[in-house]
Amino acid sequence: MPFTVRDLEDLLRLLQEHPEWRRELLQALLTEDFLRLPEAFQEVSQRLADATAAIDRTGRRLEEISLQLQQLTVRVNDLAAQLQQLTARVDDLTAQVQQLTVRMNDLTARVDDLTVRLEQLTARVDDLAAQVQQLTQTLQAFMETTDRRFRRLEALIADVRGSTTEDRMRTFFYQFLADRGLRRLTPIRALHLNALGEIDGVVQVETPTGERLWVLIEAKVKLYPKDVRQFARRLRRPHVREKLHHFGIRGKALVWVFGLGLTMGVEEVAEKEAVGLVEAHIGEIVPPQVWDIGCLSPYRSRP
Repeated sequence: MPFTVRDLEDLLRLLQEHPEWRRELLQALLTEDFLRLPEAFQEVSQRLADATAAIDRTGRRLEEISLQLQQLTVRVNDLAAQLQQLTARVDDLTAQVQQLTVRMNDLTARVDDLTVRLEQLTARVDDLAAQVQQLTQTLQAFMETTDRRFRRLEALIADVRGSTTEDRMRTFFYQFLADRGLRRLTPIRALHLNALGEIDGVVQVETPTGERLWVLIEAKVKLYPKDVRQFARRLRRPHVREKLHHFGIRGKALVWVFGLGLTMGVEEVAEKEAVGLVEAHIGEIVPPQVWDIGCLSPYRSRP
């Protein structure tokens, strides 16, 4: 039965009222391939989108590769320039090596010649070494003999100087004590303390007021600060005090150091140690303080 316009409108109304009929009507009217076209179109669209994304990624990668290629090109150009410079330097070094090779050959020849001469000189040095050894032994024996003679000579000179210095010290103090109004009760004598040393001059004197004092003197050719310090400290030692007491030296005393010549700093040490200081050609430079032989500590007073 053929459709009329009225029938088509009824069909459309029925399809709107029953949407599920549309699929059945399409299946009846269209082929299977035509029905699969939407799915195929969707699949093709998805593949096209994937291809477009892949193409975009490929384009970005190509841009990165192009940039890297440009950088590599610049680097290759730099390396080419460096290689050219290195090539020039290698050429220069090659020429220098050739020159050095020639010089090395010359030096080798000279070294060979010097080796021969060195061997000859070594033989001569060996001969000279033997002669030097003999001379050394002879010189050593001579020096030992000379040293023994010098030691004996120095001992003799020391004895002579010591005697001369002590003689001048005694001559000086005989007059010096008298000028100070100190009357000598004993001669000026040296006092040997055995291992404890020696006091070059010991004399007992009497003051104008009748007070008796002992005078202790150290004499040196050249007087150093250490000589003053050592003499003062020696007098303060208990064993030296006992020796002085053994010889009857007690009570108050005046201590002087006498020198034919003085060195720098002697005056300061003499004042610090409360010791009088006398130079042969000048006289008294630092007056002494009064010592107490009992305790060997100086009073803070002047004689």
